[in-house]
Amino acid sequence: MNFKDCILKELVKISKFSTIIINSELMTADKFLTDSERLLKLKESNASGIFSYLSMFHYSRAYLYTKGYKEKSHFCVFQYLAEDENKILTQLGEKGQHYRYLRELIQYEGSEITASVAKNMLKDAKSFKQEISKLCK
Repeated sequence: MNFKDCILKELVKISKFSTIIINSELMTADKFLTDSERLLKLKESNASGIFSYLSMFHYSRAYLYTKGYKEKSHFCVFQYLAEDENKILTQLGEKGQHYRYLRELIQYEGSEITASVAKNMLKDAKSFKQEISKLCK
């Protein structure tokens, strides 16, 4: 499924968002990022991974809001990035889709991730922050 399909299936709708709402999304993402770091230090790999994922999701959703879209699907948020002409955003979107799958395995199937995977997720969440925060200003 591509982003156009997301629109056709009404998984994404056109909407307008104030700077206040966009900044609130960025703050939510920052909080999840901070919590992920704290959880990783406590050797809580699964929890850290989930919080890193949520951070990536909220950074991505903030960007989607700046483009005038409201999502009803985590897949569609990352798909928007994956189809972007900006190669960095494309890479982030692809990573977001991969981590979405990992998060589902942890949450819904009881899978475990290693500390190494959690560290990589945290590192990538920081990349989301770095790249997307610039674009949302």
